[in-house]
Amino acid sequence: SAGDEEGGSAAEACALQAGARAEAIARAVARRAQSPAQVAMDGGSGWCTIESDPGVFTELVRMIGVRGVQVEELYALDMDEFRRIQPVYGLVFLFKWVPDLHKLTRSSALGQGSQKVRLLRADEIPPNLFFASQVINNACATQALLSILMNIPEFSADDSFELGDELRNLKAFSADFDPPLRGLTISNSETIRSAHNSFAPQQPLEVAKDTSAPTSSENEDDLYHFVSYVPLNGCVYELDGLQPGPILLGEYDEGVQSVSGHTLEEAGVAWLSVAKPAIEARIETYSTNEIRFNLMAIVRDREAALERERASLLELVRNESPDRSAATHRLAEVELELGEERRKREGWVRENERRRHNYVPFMLEMLKVLASKGELRKMIDEAKAKRASSVSQNDK
Repeated sequence: SAGDEEGGSAAEACALQAGARAEAIARAVARRAQSPAQVAMDGGSGWCTIESDPGVFTELVRMIGVRGVQVEELYALDMDEFRRIQPVYGLVFLFKWVPDLHKLTRSSALGQGSQKVRLLRADEIPPNLFFASQVINNACATQALLSILMNIPEFSADDSFELGDELRNLKAFSADFDPPLRGLTISNSETIRSAHNSFAPQQPLEVAKDTSAPTSSENEDDLYHFVSYVPLNGCVYELDGLQPGPILLGEYDEGVQSVSGHTLEEAGVAWLSVAKPAIEARIETYSTNEIRFNLMAIVRDREAALERERASLLELVRNESPDRSAATHRLAEVELELGEERRKREGWVRENERRRHNYVPFMLEMLKVLASKGELRKMIDEAKAKRASSVSQNDK
């Protein structure tokens, strides 16, 4: 019929348009860089390294357009701590990148017998699991965040969660793409790249490298990598953009559903009993002297959640309900927690402003003032003498 022909023509047009856009993305990236390293070094189109910090990651999330979540730093793989900040939507784990250890960790994980741990093939990846390959250097921090944000089911997340237009459109546009093409799509998002690079460290001066110094790996900068752990459909996955696919770590009990369709609070941490051993196994592959790890959790916006709870408690107190005494006690606790959370946010804002500030003009001016007063040479000589004394003591 004419209607069917029109519908078929529209579908074909959409398919052709999507295909053309995908090819355009691939061509743009091919023109822009012949290798990931070249892209990273290109000041116009590269991605900088950013600090693993909850304040940085929380602001990055907001700059991309996501609302209703924040990032919390964790200092232990402790289930009680997980329960305190539940629901936990995902974990971001930072570790020192050692290629041989990375391969060993993956092989040992895939060889575990107690869990159905395996690397998923392309045809095994669940349709609603967002996984993208990392195709550009230095983007692993933002990609680890996106791997979690894109996999938070909006129907089961907190009512305040909002993925935002940028990520919602990107997710819909790349729904039928394979992981490498999804990675190219992310790398070509100006919104995401600009937000990421806004945390680029100020480097107005370039220090020449000493070519006479040894070039062993001990003297080179250490490399670090981010991976994500996310729950979806009763399964837990490790999402590493440098792997060919997601790693299925195991299954967990999603818990009983409430009337509203949201999982109960305990289900917000149940999946962590599967992710916890995987992270511990990765840490154990390093020597006992290696302590440079960082773990962060993506959780609901604590300030917004506390404000909602505060409003509910105030209503109970005003209406003189039977639970007024308990509500009054809890209200005092919420006020304290809310004040602490706001002070923490203010600290994040200050620290991020300092990260972006260029201190070099101040430092140069300070050196000029010290030199004009004859103090600079004295300070240099004192520093040299202190250094020589320290070296002499170490030699003994």
